[in-house]
Amino acid sequence: MKYLKLTFLTTLLALIVNTVYAGCKARASFTQNGNNVIFYDDSSSSQSGNHEMEWQFGDGSTGYGNQVYHSYNAPGTYFACLVIYDSLYQCFDSTCFNITIPNNGGNNCNATFSYGIDSANSLKYFFSGSNPGAGLTPHWAIYDANTKNYTGQYIVHTFSSNGTYNVTYSLIDSIGDTCDFVTKTVVVRNNNTPSCKASYYVALDSNNKFGLYLVNNSTGTTPNTRYFWDFGDGITSNVQYPTHQYTNFGLYTICLTITNGNFCSSTYCDSVGLDSNGNILKTSGFGITVIDEAILGVEEQTIAFAGVNVYPNPSTGKFTFIIDSKKGAKMSMRVMSSVGQQVAQNETYLTTGSNKTQLDLSSLSDGLYFVNLRAGDEVKSVKLYLSK
Repeated sequence: MKYLKLTFLTTLLALIVNTVYAGCKARASFTQNGNNVIFYDDSSSSQSGNHEMEWQFGDGSTGYGNQVYHSYNAPGTYFACLVIYDSLYQCFDSTCFNITIPNNGGNNCNATFSYGIDSANSLKYFFSGSNPGAGLTPHWAIYDANTKNYTGQYIVHTFSSNGTYNVTYSLIDSIGDTCDFVTKTVVVRNNNTPSCKASYYVALDSNNKFGLYLVNNSTGTTPNTRYFWDFGDGITSNVQYPTHQYTNFGLYTICLTITNGNFCSSTYCDSVGLDSNGNILKTSGFGITVIDEAILGVEEQTIAFAGVNVYPNPSTGKFTFIIDSKKGAKMSMRVMSSVGQQVAQNETYLTTGSNKTQLDLSSLSDGLYFVNLRAGDEVKSVKLYLSK
């Protein structure tokens, strides 16, 4: 379609605005992103189906075509119009609307965001959007099952399950138009699946020199945990605390397998048949009894990191650590970047009970960091998210 420049329409525009002539009906629409606007000619109802057009953008400039792009240079409200002319039926029509350019449109409107993951719950994400500037409202749309909408530069969202999700951060002006937006794909992997570990150790029966105890100290078990014992001589048991009598001398490999449904499975094996000095226990056989470690009343070993909590996390710079310790110890704090480079360190002393210490990372760039806490041979790792 050939478009003719309708210079004479400029003088006629004041006469024909909002006036419909037989055979013509001007229709138009637009989409706006900050100070950039795309105009669309929807005037498909002129009788000949072939019309010429001129766009008046309201800032002294004009354009031609079914779809035109225009960038406004200054904030304000502009009266934009589309004028159409059907040469076959000699008819004119126009339609107009207001275009509002926000004060901080253009280069001052830039939507970006970053995110971090909660160290205690890998479904929980912390989102940090770019500064919205004056007159703009930050808005989030997270497409998790049903769309979740949030308002604010910083938000927290816990995803419903593992998966790939689209997250959109938008900057909205005072009249509800989108100044700028960005969409990112977030891959969520939940690492909070319950874990279990099969384990036992051998203890002598002080009342029976030909008997042994297997002390079951498996961790991560539940009332629904299933147990499978293989005594290494062809005999097995699915009882949690079985007994077994060997008929012949020898060194046997005993394996314990525990399972928690589809969540976890673990196997531990050890060689049994000798005492701690390597002596043969009995030439004609010996017995095994499996017991729970809890019935021994073994006192729990004191540890430096009985509990570690950090707040706020994410933080703009200063993190507060609350550390419950069961013994006094010197503690080092090494801060590592996400690529394993040490970027900060600190030392303090723990006393028995609750300890409070601060870590200032204000000089570092935004992002995810790891803090290795060490007291003697004990090590604890904590994730920190810095968002200024």
